[in-house]
Amino acid sequence: FIFGDKNFFTPQEYSLRQQAEGKIKSAFAEGRLTLCVDALDESRDGPTKEKIVELFSLLLNNNTKNNKIYLTSRLAEQSWFDPRKNKLPGFEVLALDMNQVRKIARHILDEQSESYKKFDAIIWKDELVLKIASTPLTALLVTAYFEVKGHLDSRYPMYDLLLKFIFLR
Repeated sequence: FIFGDKNFFTPQEYSLRQQAEGKIKSAFAEGRLTLCVDALDESRDGPTKEKIVELFSLLLNNNTKNNKIYLTSRLAEQSWFDPRKNKLPGFEVLALDMNQVRKIARHILDEQSESYKKFDAIIWKDELVLKIASTPLTALLVTAYFEVKGHLDSRYPMYDLLLKFIFLR
């Protein structure tokens, strides 16, 4: 989407892309853009990652109107990507282990409740929990999601909810 030229899209897709680009530029100029690209480490190749980092650096260096710009990546990416070199804010967050996720859940859900007991029984069987609940914020999100829904979904509905929290702030 970001890098495709006119030949990459159907005429209708290209027109929509042009409209989206215009809206993004407008929102940026007006200081009302929230841009979040999650999981840089999952992009397809090194040149794509470098282009994304270059675009984010450009946006941040020209951000005079309080736009919100987020780029996330696993720590493993720092072998080739140094946020300080690109003047990007970088935060190293170490992953929580399962006992820390359980401790957060006990804080949210009463340890004696059926909800906590069900949550505690499920999280050991679901690798999704450690993938998503690897930071305190996302561990809280997973726990709150479970409290409301009574089950864990794929990670996309939970990420969707997290993004809505970010956009609403």
